[in-house]
Amino acid sequence: MKKKNPLQKSIDTGFGGIGDKIASRLVFCVSTIGILLMVFILGFLIINGLPVLKDVSLIEILFGFDWYPVETPPVFGMFPLIAGTLAATLLASAISLPVAVALAVFTAEIAPKSIRSFLKVMLELLGFLPSIVLGFLGMMVLAPWMQESLNIATGLNLLTA
Repeated sequence: MKKKNPLQKSIDTGFGGIGDKIASRLVFCVSTIGILLMVFILGFLIINGLPVLKDVSLIEILFGFDWYPVETPPVFGMFPLIAGTLAATLLASAISLPVAVALAVFTAEIAPKSIRSFLKVMLELLGFLPSIVLGFLGMMVLAPWMQESLNIATGLNLLTA
């Protein structure tokens, strides 16, 4: 006959109690609100974006080269924006992927404990920075610096991205 652990009863009654039910319902409510907010944002964008399709076709929007939304009539060519986004994403991935893998291997396998603990903290702090903050810093600090030091017309270019 199997002996029962005297602590088993306290462990069994500790989980699934009122605190867990409250936390579960709280998480459900917060996630439902988040989903509803995204649905409302999507609806807002669709409702305000559909009238544009009366004047301009979707093909013209996706493959047009000019972007002058405040002109009369407005021109909504998004191809340069899409191509620039894809180019920036591919370039950033090509640069960051080898660096990230090398840093991960170094941190996990090669680095001494003191350096490993320091790098771990630094990488976790870097992960907490939202990308929008980094983009804002790039636009406000890096772009003007590049414009002045490289003597170019604008600092907002693929290299800055």
